Amino acid sequence: MKSLLLLIGIIANAAGLLAFVAPLQFFDWFADYTGEPNPHLIRDVGAAYITVGVSLLLAAQVRRFRFPLLLSSAVFLSLHAVGHILDLITGQVALSHLIVDTLQIFGPALLVIYLAIRNRPAQ
Repeated sequence: MKSLLLLIGIIANAAGLLAFVAPLQFFDWFADYTGEPNPHLIRDVGAAYITVGVSLLLAAQVRRFRFPLLLSSAVFLSLHAVGHILDLITGQVALSHLIVDTLQIFGPALLVIYLAIRNRPAQ
């Protein structure tokens, strides 16, 4: 599990740093299908992904904080995924993006939710 958390954390940090430091490049590579770019909003998303990435890296290293770190990461990733689902349902984004969203958005969210549930404290 530690390796998986490290991998997801590194990927989240890389995506977040790119969005934060080079928002227009991030937009061109990952989100150009969503309309016009808003650099401020892209930086905000980058900050959220950096927060998730740092949380996951810490969760890999500090077992006693693993559950709250995973839970907070799962909240953001889940809400982000719901936003993408709403875009697909309402037709704001073409259904052809379902595969990309599954790999980049839904998969990581589900994985972190699973890891949070698996690491919840005993009652």
